[in-house]
Amino acid sequence: MTTPLSTDAGESLQALARCRVIFQQMTEGLVIFDAHGNLLDMNPAALAIHGFESVDSLRRHLHHLSDTFELWDMDGQPLDTRDWPIARALRGETFTGFEVRVRHRDTGRTWIGSYGGTPVHGTDGELDVAIVTLRDVTAQKEAEAALARAKARIDVALTATEVGVWHWDVRRDLVRADANLLRLFGLGGEERELPASRFLGCVHPDDRAGVQAGIAAAAAQGEPYEAEYRVVHADGQVRWMHARGRADGRSQMFPGVIVDVTERKRVDAALRESEALYRAIARHFPAGAVYVLDRDLRFRVADGAALASLGWRREDLEGKTIWEATDAETCGILAERCPRVLAGESLQFETEQKGRVFASSYVPIPDDRGDIVAGMVVSHDVTERKQAEAALRRATGLLSAITGETEDMIAAADGELRCLFVNPAYQRELRRLWGRDLAVGTSMVEMLDPWPEDQQKVRQLWDRALAGERFDVTMELGPPAQGRAV
Repeated sequence: MTTPLSTDAGESLQALARCRVIFQQMTEGLVIFDAHGNLLDMNPAALAIHGFESVDSLRRHLHHLSDTFELWDMDGQPLDTRDWPIARALRGETFTGFEVRVRHRDTGRTWIGSYGGTPVHGTDGELDVAIVTLRDVTAQKEAEAALARAKARIDVALTATEVGVWHWDVRRDLVRADANLLRLFGLGGEERELPASRFLGCVHPDDRAGVQAGIAAAAAQGEPYEAEYRVVHADGQVRWMHARGRADGRSQMFPGVIVDVTERKRVDAALRESEALYRAIARHFPAGAVYVLDRDLRFRVADGAALASLGWRREDLEGKTIWEATDAETCGILAERCPRVLAGESLQFETEQKGRVFASSYVPIPDDRGDIVAGMVVSHDVTERKQAEAALRRATGLLSAITGETEDMIAAADGELRCLFVNPAYQRELRRLWGRDLAVGTSMVEMLDPWPEDQQKVRQLWDRALAGERFDVTMELGPPAQGRAV
């Protein structure tokens, strides 16, 4: 039986009417129930998500909405109406990010919704209405799943270029090795069984005892096995291997894979040799930071004073990928730029992050063979400089407004005699004497190259002013026909 709408709910609707414009224009879905569980209203965004044009056909009690919708949690378990988002809000819960799968029984359409809930109490402390917000995050979830699949494929492609597979029959002490594994150990030939000691004999003497102990412990305890060690071929060539496997105590089988990581080890060694230099640069770079990212977009170095202004610490970044260590904004920036750097581009950007402005240079890092093994980002906090430039522009604009109508010649220059400001009277005199215009940012004296005598006089005046001297002077400048007194 449907509970009648309460008087308090009617008053709430009147209050909500005053917010109707905001309610209607919200891009996030919003649903309102009275304290008894009756649906009062839905904004257009919520109607669109649920597949309705009008709320009239939905104005009923929560329990009767199960005739139209089915809900499951993200593990695929059906949700009783008592566990629906609105039911939680009606019980007084406040929550966000509650994700469920929703199915419209009539159309069969299914989507993933992210819900938030808030109970609203009246002045008497009693529940007045319950509000639920929602977003359709189906596309987002599909994109995340696609990204995870793509990353998994990339990981496989990167790590399994040189991969061998083994199956060790612990009881018989025989290893069935595929052709790749035999080649990686320098044994050659097609897939076949060989005694485990044959492979152990190929392991570098300094690593052999540790490999043997690790394999024995994993086989005895049925635990995962992972190790990196060197293999020595008959011709003396040394290759690095990364082995992973797991023993099955019941079947006495121990399968696993081995990947040749010699190239990765070489790159790691090259980066380690350079890390001290990069850290020294970072620590002596005022208001700056240096980041070195390898080809997996993992931070190898993250150091410098600017880390603190971004709320980071060295240990928060180093050893982690950009996806693991940074926020969505920073991750998006690095994910777009770093692959370009690893492809050989050098880039420069100014970026605003967390209220600060950074001038960043992105450069590729080659190894001794010229192969790009990492990318370096050198960032300098230029916030104060930008603020000073903005203040100077404002001051210049004010000065221009003040001096624009005067007949006095007024100009300003920096320590390198670059023009910072010039008023119309000064420009008119330049045109009268030499037929030249002076632009902000250009040299105050280079324009006078054709008139070296005048150029020297003007330079001496500016040098005196920049040295802090106050003076009044009259001199002759310009061609005689122009009336040289200035």
